[in-house]
Amino acid sequence: MTFGDLETFAIECELDPESGKYNDGAMRFHINGNELGDWDQSSIIDFVAYRLEDLCRDAGMYENAELMALNGADVIHETHCVIYGGPDCSGRDEAHDAALYSSYYRLRIFPDSGDGFDHTFTILLKSGDDARWVWRDNRTGTITDTTVPWSSMTEVLNAFLNWFAANRISTWPSASR
Repeated sequence: MTFGDLETFAIECELDPESGKYNDGAMRFHINGNELGDWDQSSIIDFVAYRLEDLCRDAGMYENAELMALNGADVIHETHCVIYGGPDCSGRDEAHDAALYSSYYRLRIFPDSGDGFDHTFTILLKSGDDARWVWRDNRTGTITDTTVPWSSMTEVLNAFLNWFAANRISTWPSASR
């Protein structure tokens, strides 16, 4: 099933009837001609739906002027250092990073969403009616940084979430729709 416009913003999703309680399936996003998600790998659609519901319910949590001012590579580096640390993050103020942790973690869109998104580190930011998607493909190191209108994006997300609520295979606790 496809929701939205493949050239600007769309979600493709196909539920696996054999998936069991987690509503696994194939899923990917199309954002300004860029694909996000591996259609050939299974994703845990319930976990994606959780994040998308949060996104639709509380847009304000994605507003971050400091990160919006950075280029895509710096957005990925800064958020990754705060959330996960690592050798390339030495010399940072640990107390400052600890204070940012929860707000930065919420910017990460697909944590624990299954193999379809395991190869990416994806951050979503909001400024006005702009939804800025920044992701790194961990296999290639390629960083994609693109913006779509927040209002049209959330229309597509809501259409997907309503379809998912009506067509889910399992009633394991998931998105509240």
